[in-house]
Amino acid sequence: MRSMRSVACIGLLCGCADVITVGKQNTDDIPADGPPNGAELSIGCNETTRLKPVAARARLASEVVPGAKGPCQITLDPAGLLLSACASSVPTAVGVDALPSGQSQELFVRKRARDATSLFRTPIAGIAALAFEVAATGDAFVIGSREPASDANSEYSLVRLGPRGEIAWQQAYYKMYDGANASAALRIAADGTLWVTGSTNFVAAQFDASGVEQQKWSFKHGGDPGWGAGEAIRILDNGDVLIAGVLKRPTDFGGGVLGEDTDTQPSGFLVRYSASGEYLTGQVFAPSGGVKDVGLASGLDGGVLLTANLNGGSLAVFDCVSPNPSAERGFIAKLDKQLSVEWATFISARVFEPAVDAQGNINLPIEDPDGVYFATLDATGTTGTTRASSAGSAPARHVALGPAGLIYVSGAFVSSVAFGAAPLTADGQAAYLLSIAP
Repeated sequence: MRSMRSVACIGLLCGCADVITVGKQNTDDIPADGPPNGAELSIGCNETTRLKPVAARARLASEVVPGAKGPCQITLDPAGLLLSACASSVPTAVGVDALPSGQSQELFVRKRARDATSLFRTPIAGIAALAFEVAATGDAFVIGSREPASDANSEYSLVRLGPRGEIAWQQAYYKMYDGANASAALRIAADGTLWVTGSTNFVAAQFDASGVEQQKWSFKHGGDPGWGAGEAIRILDNGDVLIAGVLKRPTDFGGGVLGEDTDTQPSGFLVRYSASGEYLTGQVFAPSGGVKDVGLASGLDGGVLLTANLNGGSLAVFDCVSPNPSAERGFIAKLDKQLSVEWATFISARVFEPAVDAQGNINLPIEDPDGVYFATLDATGTTGTTRASSAGSAPARHVALGPAGLIYVSGAFVSSVAFGAAPLTADGQAAYLLSIAP
């Protein structure tokens, strides 16, 4: 593997792409050339570059999930229909007044027709969704944490739903560490097998479509639990498996120890294996940078996009060093097929796993105090636009790209938030789902 610290010079700044268009947008039926609203994000290695905001069009539809314990997971089926997996602490089914005895939450998976009517709504008792994916067959797979969410006895549960929403099987696997803060990621390979990673005592595991474990990759570290967590996983074009996550203590994934005993904050890691489990390469990024919320997306050219949030140390990632290390920052980097860095940039907001559209544009869920919840960057990371709520905080976590340029965003809010003239309201904590025009 070539060094991940070799970053190209792009634009006016050497070492990083020098920005994006960012600005607060009111989504209430603004024409494409209409005036935007103010607030900007800072972008670039020096975090001083700003581009003018571009007005956004209106949302097409919205949905509120009351009592949600965080944003809903979202994905699309092969026909481009939206599915969501939401966990709620209150009953959400029509005519149901209470959750089953002994349960503090209910996960439900819902599939929508193009007119937003429900095709199915399937409750799954006692788990919260951590990752969600739909296979080419139309079957949906959910990995979640089983109640109760504590280090002592929580575990991962893997569920398969058929194309009509019927539960085909539900299996419990492995002890889950970090309790309510545990993470997991799920990816379906071209052969139909499932790959998972998370806050547990292995790097990744592979299952067949029946839920039978095929292989599990271990590692070496100085203690158990507490090494860190796999937070994102991707299957590359040649079948190799790429895993990224958070490293809390020195760990050997198969090619030597990554991380240092002197690190005082979590670092990020990126490791690559062959489909048979042979360790190929690995690297630490943002050492002791307080890394969290790691995401991966596949680029159109076979490369990958890596995102994370940093809150510690010098806030150094690849060749970018933040001039404001006391503030939390997001970053995004583009890596080629050999995992060498092509460009990287900071963003003055929290960012989450992106999605890449057919034109190579990078779509990012955003959390920002000024209400910015979504940003789109071009393939070089040097220009783009943002969208923001017109009232209230609307931190987003997940994005899915629909047919004809539709963009689906899921996030969370408390009591009230507005994306246009009519606010979305709830009694306390809730999740929102938006469908936005291209």
